[in-house]
Order: sequence, then C-alpha cells, then structure tokens
Amino acid sequence: MHRAELTAPIDYVVVPKRHVDAKRLGMALVQEELSALVAKSLKAPGPTAG
Repeated sequence: MHRAELTAPIDYVVVPKRHVDAKRLGMALVQEELSALVAKSLKAPGPTAG
C-alpha cells in the first residue's frame, strides 16, 4: 500500500510533460498498480501454482 502511495506522485510529476488527459493517466496508474499486485501474487506460493 505505502509503496503505491509513494510512487504515484512521481508518475504525476513526470507524465504531464506530454499532454495526457487525467482519465488516461489514472487508468495507466491503476493498471500499473494491478500488474504489480498480480506479479507479487504470482511470485507468492499458493494453491494456483503449477
């Protein structure tokens, strides 16, 4: 949770150099966060492994 809160503002500072609408930027951040969660859950041992 905390990692996402710390990294998100950096994305907001960097990305607007190009013109990007807020919805698209928000979706990109959400997608990035979700893929990070998925990657973390895939690494974790669980009943779905194998």
